[in-house]
Amino acid sequence: MELLTPAVRVLQVVVPVAGLLISTITLIQVRRHRGLFYALPACVSLKGVGGGSTLAPEVVRKARAVAEPRLLLISLRVRGMKDIRADDFSKGEPLVLGLGARVVMVVTVDAAGASKPDVRKAGTTLEIQPSLLRRGKRLLLHVLVDGPKPALTCEVSPLADVRVRPAPADEPGPIVRWAPTAGLVGAFLTAARYPDGHITGWPLVGVIASLVCIWILAVVWIGKLIRKFGEVRDLKRRLGSETT
Repeated sequence: MELLTPAVRVLQVVVPVAGLLISTITLIQVRRHRGLFYALPACVSLKGVGGGSTLAPEVVRKARAVAEPRLLLISLRVRGMKDIRADDFSKGEPLVLGLGARVVMVVTVDAAGASKPDVRKAGTTLEIQPSLLRRGKRLLLHVLVDGPKPALTCEVSPLADVRVRPAPADEPGPIVRWAPTAGLVGAFLTAARYPDGHITGWPLVGVIASLVCIWILAVVWIGKLIRKFGEVRDLKRRLGSETT
């Protein structure tokens, strides 16, 4: 049993502490670098939409006039410690998003209380003109398109020092997932070795690190679920019961 002691110590202390440090450093790095994440959380067909819909009459009229009407919910979110300013757009060029379908109209632009950017349609693309995009704020665009399979891409980015890319998956990244798992292993082994609960020294450090790791995972998951729920609820509220 003594031969296993070093391995047990590693699982009790080194693994959870290393997981906590790696997760913390990763999250700090993510916050330090500015990023603009785009996503297409909802795409709803408006075929057969009627006058009883809560959509504006102009939207209903234009949806009836095209073959494959779809209402898209596009989400843009700035991540990092600083806002994206209008001056960050190189030579005043717009950010161009491809939708993979002809843009019929920009229905709404919701900047969560911040100033709304100028968003223009151009064929199958949207052009977001130079403007202030607040960090931590989610910009929601409701766009009516004509096409069977819309897809969101970034075609042109004039933001030299901002990483523009698809939003990460709704689940935490591998490192953030690994850290709480390591924490659970360490906590379990520590509890088995100290059933009376009197934990001191380095094992206690491991237990604290384990709990913090688990807390990190909970915060990440809850934050993502809240954002996802808000986006879907907002789209349903705008579409009304006929298109939900």
